[in-house]
Amino acid sequence: MLIQNFGYDFLIGFNRSSQSVADFDFMFGTFFLKADHALGFFILFNIFNIIENNKDNEITKYPKLIYLYLGLTILISESNISKLILVVFVLYMIYRFFPKKIKIIGILAVILASPFLISQIVKINAVKQQIHFIKNEYNVEKSYRNYERGIAKRPQVIISYASKIPIKILGDGPYSYFNILKGKFTQTKHFSQIIWAYADLGIVGVVLFVLLLYAIVKNLCLSSYISIFVFSITLIFSFMTTIFSDLGIMITLTCLLQNRKVKE
Repeated sequence: MLIQNFGYDFLIGFNRSSQSVADFDFMFGTFFLKADHALGFFILFNIFNIIENNKDNEITKYPKLIYLYLGLTILISESNISKLILVVFVLYMIYRFFPKKIKIIGILAVILASPFLISQIVKINAVKQQIHFIKNEYNVEKSYRNYERGIAKRPQVIISYASKIPIKILGDGPYSYFNILKGKFTQTKHFSQIIWAYADLGIVGVVLFVLLLYAIVKNLCLSSYISIFVFSITLIFSFMTTIFSDLGIMITLTCLLQNRKVKE
């Protein structure tokens, strides 16, 4: 990834994929072209696998070193959703470290202190700027304007669907979002399993997608709370990319934790 990052200007000259690859799409490691989300998904599942299944150092004798290495890899990548989930993992690891009584007291303390903490955090200039940016970037008017221009970001597409565009029960049919024969988007230029399913198949398509994902995760025979964790992470990534057509994501989802379970 570091070679791809610093050597973009030289390496992009070897691109023969007929795809336009920007510098922020060029850090995909040894995964497929522009597969930064698949790389992040794979790394996150490896971290989670070590957290849950390395109690006797069966996977690695140096978990902290591996956490640091994999965490830094995610931080230098361009998959922001992976970075966000990494923060959740860090908080989860801290949570697991404390005894049960302290966990309960800590959760109650956080809940009680949240109003005060939030009121102080929003006073920070950097936070104020971010809130101002979100309000201006993701309001209904700008979201729909960008949607009509074909440059809407994924959240803006959702806002447009929820506020300006009539509810799609059955969708607009195949190729209404992305024409796989021509390789061209018909509206916004973002791959997203959920948005694609909704545009082509409507609410029915989204429900079928969620049920299919649930069936896949359930078939892994994981413990209940791990299943919820895995399902939630995969559902989040399905908003950012097309998980069912991404070989890296599907192999990671169906094999990594499943193999561990079979071994046990």
